[in-house]
Amino acid sequence: MNSSSSERGAGGERIWRGLGSVRLALVLFLILGLSSIVGTIVPQGADPAVYQRRYGEGALKLLSFLGLEDLFHSWWFIAILSLLSMNLLICSFQRLPSLWKVLRAPDIKMEPGREKDLPFQRSFPILAGNPRPLVDEVFWKKGYQIRSEGETSPLYLVASKGRWSRMGPYLVHLSVLIVLLGATWGALFGFRGYLNLPEGETADSFALQGGKGWKKMGFSLRCDDFEASYYEGTRRPKDYRSQLSVIEGEKEVLTKTVRVNDPLSYQGINIYQSSFGKTGQVRSVTLSLEDRPRNESLQIKARVGSPHRVEGTDYSVQVTRFLPDFALDEGFLAFSRSDEFNNPAALIEVRRGDRPLLHTWVFAKPLPFHGMGEKGNLHVGLIDFEAIQFTGLQVNYDPGVPLVWAGFALMILGLMASLLVTERRIWIQMTGEEGGWNLQLWGFSRRGKGAFEQEFMRICTELQGKGSILPPKGKG
Repeated sequence: MNSSSSERGAGGERIWRGLGSVRLALVLFLILGLSSIVGTIVPQGADPAVYQRRYGEGALKLLSFLGLEDLFHSWWFIAILSLLSMNLLICSFQRLPSLWKVLRAPDIKMEPGREKDLPFQRSFPILAGNPRPLVDEVFWKKGYQIRSEGETSPLYLVASKGRWSRMGPYLVHLSVLIVLLGATWGALFGFRGYLNLPEGETADSFALQGGKGWKKMGFSLRCDDFEASYYEGTRRPKDYRSQLSVIEGEKEVLTKTVRVNDPLSYQGINIYQSSFGKTGQVRSVTLSLEDRPRNESLQIKARVGSPHRVEGTDYSVQVTRFLPDFALDEGFLAFSRSDEFNNPAALIEVRRGDRPLLHTWVFAKPLPFHGMGEKGNLHVGLIDFEAIQFTGLQVNYDPGVPLVWAGFALMILGLMASLLVTERRIWIQMTGEEGGWNLQLWGFSRRGKGAFEQEFMRICTELQGKGSILPPKGKG
């Protein structure tokens, strides 16, 4: 029974040590790094049709099984982050108590035999009747803190500075935990999606990434205006921006012009300028109307679906339908092949008074067999149109961002403590002798040994000078 309990205890201890090992941490960091590379190569959160078109049906099933289409929210990626967090916690827990004990109460008396391993040593006599005030003055001036032991000869002291720099790695550990917590919190409780919002329209919900449905924003968003500029002679976008308004309770509470990398932020939700395009719809069309007997040639700007009375005449015009890429199906029914304005056409109706005169399609690019709408001496043509554009917006909410920023700030603090601050320690033994005292000093520095050697020698020189130098009895 005791033997089995002992074996279970030994097995548990091995598991505990393994979970806190540096080797496990390196393996987990390697897996996370490789996974992140895959996450940058495989588009995240795209429509399944995109993966099928790019990789094929079999690869799509594999991507879905492994969760690679939404890698950073997959269960196994979050599990690796959790295991790494456990590793850092156990590693810190295993080592921190002994370090804390040393920091809180450093050894004041030199351990027997340790002085052989210390490279900086010096021994000299001084005449001071009580050397303690002199030692305190010299070391305090150099930024050292002093602890002492004993009231009579021999007296033991230890002067140290920068000892809390040894906490730097643990601050880095803690910062990584906070960053991982922030990333996990954002993955579990945040969301990301997309919204194509036409000019002049309002929306209160958006499509979640990965085809997971729609989500309400908690407020309405209106696109007041969209503008794109292009490099001269090309259709390559130079700049594009949207003027957006946030509406709550039918009241406009915020307006901002959004550009790439300059989002609108409201209630923790960030709305980024992502893309743009044409909706395939038009706000209005411009028609030419020519009545040859009357020698009238007019231009009419009309909205789709609204009758327009031509001023000064008895004509009225209505655009009943508009197709950006006109085509006919097998049944000779009109449809649009795309939202691109490849073959714009408008279905118009012209009336004189209450009498219909013309009901036909007119084209921006006249066809060989069909150009303008004609009826007798009445000719109608499509001159221009005002296309409605949409702004493509990315909607992002990540509640873990404050934690991530706090973690990085703490990481910088920990790295500065580890790399820029050096722990230095000097042990002093003061032994009373006839006519004065003998001082024995041993010095230790974790880094920058050349600079510490110079400081150590300056301290010894100053102690000798202020203590009325006697011929040295020995040298270190």
